[in-house]
Amino acid sequence: MPAKSTHFQDPSTLRQLALLLPLVFVLTASKSPDSLTNAQFWAEDGAIFFQQQLGSSFPLLGKAYAGYLHVIPRLTAWLAAFFSASKAPFIYNLLACIIAASCVGYTALRLKRFLPVVLTVAIFALTPINGEIFGTITNIQWFTQFALLALCLPVHERAIAGRGELFAVVCVFIMGLTGPAAIFITAINAGIFALSLMLTRVRPSWGLAPSLRDYAASLPRLRLAAAALCALIQVGCVLLNTSSAAHDVNGIVQYGLPKLLMVMLGQIIPTHVFGFYLLTPTLWILLEICCVVAAARNPRLPFDAKAISAQLLLFSLLLLFSAAAMKDTKAMIQFGSADRYFYTIKFVAWWFLYLAMTGYRGARRSEVLGLLICAIAYFALVNHGSLQRAPLWDMQWRKHAAELNTPGPHDIPINPQYWHIQTTTPAGGQARDEHP
Repeated sequence: MPAKSTHFQDPSTLRQLALLLPLVFVLTASKSPDSLTNAQFWAEDGAIFFQQQLGSSFPLLGKAYAGYLHVIPRLTAWLAAFFSASKAPFIYNLLACIIAASCVGYTALRLKRFLPVVLTVAIFALTPINGEIFGTITNIQWFTQFALLALCLPVHERAIAGRGELFAVVCVFIMGLTGPAAIFITAINAGIFALSLMLTRVRPSWGLAPSLRDYAASLPRLRLAAAALCALIQVGCVLLNTSSAAHDVNGIVQYGLPKLLMVMLGQIIPTHVFGFYLLTPTLWILLEICCVVAAARNPRLPFDAKAISAQLLLFSLLLLFSAAAMKDTKAMIQFGSADRYFYTIKFVAWWFLYLAMTGYRGARRSEVLGLLICAIAYFALVNHGSLQRAPLWDMQWRKHAAELNTPGPHDIPINPQYWHIQTTTPAGGQARDEHP
């Protein structure tokens, strides 16, 4: 069995990431160009993270919002507090772009053995999206989930032990406490270990049993343990900070469980992946099943690559189902609504299509790659208005930031409409959160 990887610290990988990162950063910044040229606060960036950090000398790492922890936004707010308030939105947005680009670049390199880097970058650059996740530290979890998932995959490269692996574990811990992704990752890996143990005891002679056992043994245990600890912490936060009252409008109430799955697979996913709705739900589901089966039966793929692909798919589906079951699912059928929940499946759908098509006898990977990039470019042209975030309203942040030095209460408008930063500056003191 190949040695376990610390691929994040492989010098060749770091060199490749250093070469790829500038390109991905430019693409990231181009998705929301005003985030750097005319930096404005967006929603929770200002009203939660900036406002709550006011008057505090330490990062509020243990303070939950929306039911779970947001370590990276809290650290960003703490770091920005060392600079003038007028620079805060720019610092938030710049770090958001850097972190997002790093996560996409690292994921592309981590999966390069069976998914071409150029395909991942093309999906990132050209997939239609409503743009809400770009250029804001509030939405950084939609990018860190890729790197967190990639770090916890058993991709075999030249092994480097010691401090490099410790650094990877720290990254897992920080990203695991930024959003709920660690919960889904832990559930999936727990299922892998349980299935491997069951097959080993019940059906040891079955061909899948030894392959799955070897795959489970190759998983990076220390990183998975860190992710599991993060999952426990986030679940505890959810239980402590979420109201016990059921949502009045959610997918289960609207459709019931069986139909909810049909709507999610047959309508919502195609709409958000391609930017508009084609075909019938039944035909979409059949096509999706055929694509997954073809990828699973691809003779060119080793077992570990198929298992990794299955993990990527399960992660995206768990994320989608949790969102669809708890929120207004009917609204999600519209492309522009709640598109952030579908960002992972935008990648996974094209990745699986590549894996399925390369399994055909005589199919050349270079030809499949070229064909898919042309298809991605076609949908980008059709959805040319959905490749960037719309510019935010100029709320004159610099002018309002100067007001924070003036004693008295302040009510500062930020994007989107009706969001505000509410704070009070005492006489001779520093502005502080009005709602501690």
